[in-house]
Order: sequence, then structure tokens, then C-alpha cells
Amino acid sequence: ATGSASVGQSVVAQHIADLPMAGRAPMVLARLAIGVVDLTNPAYNTRPFDTSGTSTYAMGGGRSTTNEILMNAMPNMARYRVVAYNPPIDSIEEVKIEVFQADAAYGNTSGGTINMITKSGTNQFHGTLGLFNQTSALAANLFFTNMAGIKKGENRYWQWGGSAGGPVLIPKVYNGSNKLFWFFAYVGSSV
Repeated sequence: ATGSASVGQSVVAQHIADLPMAGRAPMVLARLAIGVVDLTNPAYNTRPFDTSGTSTYAMGGGRSTTNEILMNAMPNMARYRVVAYNPPIDSIEEVKIEVFQADAAYGNTSGGTINMITKSGTNQFHGTLGLFNQTSALAANLFFTNMAGIKKGENRYWQWGGSAGGPVLIPKVYNGSNKLFWFFAYVGSSV
């Protein structure tokens, strides 16, 4: 039997679909692992295009932004060790968070490792569509702002997107079932 001294957890596609996530960026799921301290300030900077806001985790006792960020086991880091690309949440199959690394396969970090694993096409056509919004009309005012008699600020954030995938099929030319697949995901937003 083999064993591992690494400590962490995986968040799989079913949990990703069921969990509420502010901003809907896959890196937000790292907050769920033991040994991860979220240093995001302010907390609303967790949208897919806010790359530094979703990378400020202290993992396993390491300093903030000393973690290794991977996508499909390949480096996914920009300058200052922040995530380079937050893929659409509908394109993620699993987010694997390893806080205390003991495996020689990983290195280059004093913190933990976050690996985002993307989906691929299958033999059946499938897809998703979604809309996420945050509006001022549905939000309460901050406690101390309310005590000071200050009205709440305007906030409008809309995020939409979807994904689709399946086998490559070209009628009378090529049948990619069990061989060649395609997958596409898109996310758009307005603030």
C-alpha cells in the first residue's frame, strides 16, 4: 500500500455546482481547505478578472502569495505569484488544494498548492447556462455605515456564461466518439 503525508482536500464538480460562490472564481474554493487563511481585502475582489484578489491565501503557515498555482498540473502564475488565469467556473472539474506538501513532485513554494483541473468533452453532448447577479436593492447596508446615517452605495454586478462539450462529429467524414472531443466555456460580466 502507498501513502502520502500531504494534507489537503479536493472540491469536485458536483460540489462546485452546488456551492454558492461570491464572484464565481475557482480559486475561491481554496478557502474550504484546512490550513488556508483568506487574506482577501476587500472580500468582493474575488471575481474571475480580479486575479490578485483570489490569490491572497496563506496556506500551511506560509506567507501570502507564496503558493503554487497550477491548472491541469501546469504553472498558472503571473508576477508576484498571483493566479494568471481564472477559468470560467463551468469549465472546472475539480480544485485540488494541498496545504502541507511532502511530495517531491511539487516545489518552488513555501506555502501550499492549488491545482484547478478542467473538464473535457465526452461522448454525449452536454452544456450549462447561468446568470449570477448582485444588486444594491437586494443587499443590506453595512452596520457602521447604517449607524452613521449614510445611505448604502450603488452596486450592480452581473455575470453570465455557459459551457458546452461533446465528441467531434463531421457527418459522413469523421466520428470522434471515444477518440476526439471538444469543450468550450465562456463567462462575461458587467459592473
